[in-house]
Amino acid sequence: MRLGWLSNLSMRRKLFVSYLAVILIPLTILGAYSFQQSKQLQEQQAELVLQDSLQKMEDSLNYKLQRFNSAIELIAFNPNFGRIFNDEYSDYFSMYTDLSENVDPLLDTTLILNQDIKRIMIYTGNNITPRKNSIMPITTVEHEFWYDEVMNSAQTNWYVRDGRIFGVRRIFGELSDDLKNIVYVELKPEFFTSLTDTSAKNFSIIVSNTQQQVLYANPKDALLPAGGKAKGDEVVLSQPLREANWTISLIYSSKALTIKPWTIVRATIVIESICFIVLLLMIWLLSRGFVRRIYTLNHKMRLVEQGAFTTTSTNIVRAR
Repeated sequence: MRLGWLSNLSMRRKLFVSYLAVILIPLTILGAYSFQQSKQLQEQQAELVLQDSLQKMEDSLNYKLQRFNSAIELIAFNPNFGRIFNDEYSDYFSMYTDLSENVDPLLDTTLILNQDIKRIMIYTGNNITPRKNSIMPITTVEHEFWYDEVMNSAQTNWYVRDGRIFGVRRIFGELSDDLKNIVYVELKPEFFTSLTDTSAKNFSIIVSNTQQQVLYANPKDALLPAGGKAKGDEVVLSQPLREANWTISLIYSSKALTIKPWTIVRATIVIESICFIVLLLMIWLLSRGFVRRIYTLNHKMRLVEQGAFTTTSTNIVRAR
């Protein structure tokens, strides 16, 4: 009953409506498909931008840490330092001469060449007189949480604790040396500031260690998902830092990747409208031409029924 209006239409209009339905269905499907594909492409492009930002941050941190590791190794493997801090002194003059001619120049030069380093401290088991800004007894750090790990390691270990960013390394010889010596390099708090100068806005940036402890977060209240795995619409991009046992992660919501969805909608509507107008014109022309032939044939058949077995062009009535 609802389609009763269709039966009251003329043949030309029925054909027009039929063609229109046949065209609109695939056109609608094509529009929806184009919208989804465009949206997916934008999301992929946005994710590539974020991955590129994450890679730049990882490269920046690795570059800085590599410089600091090189500076620490320069101190740790210096032969003069090995002699000074492993051979106990019998007179103060010899100790003073070695410190002023070998230790102080190298430490001062390292600080000058590395503006991000806040201070360098050497903790030694030797009988060298403590110097507040550069040399202290090893006993002052034996209680530190990192002490045992560093004393049993042959590389630089990096830590973040209580707002301090520092690297520590066992120096001056093999692990079997009787005297224990450590070089401690503390960085300025602004070390992680470069992570905020990124195009990845409105996303969380987190630096964590191997125990999944957050060492740095921007914003400060950002949290690392349990196990480092995303949940729901949350996406986690991570990169390990080869110069430290850290991982830098970029965390964001997948919903935030849809860039200006109405732009896609408007573009889809414009394209669909142009296609619809063109097809509408074609449907009108086709239906008009097809129905005209039917009306012509129908008119001739009526003439035959009336006994006119011959027709001329003047007998043909054009279909409206």
